[in-house]
Amino acid sequence: MSRITSLLLLAGVVGLAAADDPAPPLPKLPKFKDYTALPDVVRGKVKSAKGDTVTVVVPELSIGRSSGRSKRPPTVKEKDVEHTLTLHPDALVRWSKRPDHTDDKGKPKPYTSAELKLLMTPVGAPGILGDKTELTAGQTVEITLLVPNKVKPDEFTEQDYRIKWVVIQGTPPDPKDVVQKEAKKK
Repeated sequence: MSRITSLLLLAGVVGLAAADDPAPPLPKLPKFKDYTALPDVVRGKVKSAKGDTVTVVVPELSIGRSSGRSKRPPTVKEKDVEHTLTLHPDALVRWSKRPDHTDDKGKPKPYTSAELKLLMTPVGAPGILGDKTELTAGQTVEITLLVPNKVKPDEFTEQDYRIKWVVIQGTPPDPKDVVQKEAKKK
């Protein structure tokens, strides 16, 4: 048997073995029952993230009017307002950009289609796969909020809101860099 034939036969056997092992199911987009998502996102900086609560500082603009018959234009003032929000149990934390992908020597390499598919799961969620443990102080985030259906719109309080997903602006750290930093700490 020639080398080419034996390589093709080996590739066929490996392909059959891989076909026998079903791929693990990809995560599905959570259904946020009893909640309605607000159409606008909240943009701010994370002040702290502990457990299921996230404290976000959001800039709020106010317009100051000139007094009397002055011809001066109104002034715009910015004030930072803190909001402490709770993550929904099915909330997702995402990244706006995918991490740099490098080989063992640190050279950039392209993602495989399977890796890209995993990063983009669940389908329908914004951004790239992340984890709530990656939320740290100082990050700029975009938060989509949920409101409970059983609370009347006039009666909403800050405690009623739940976070549907948080999209961290920026690029996540390379997993290899995180492992190296953790090893240096020990």
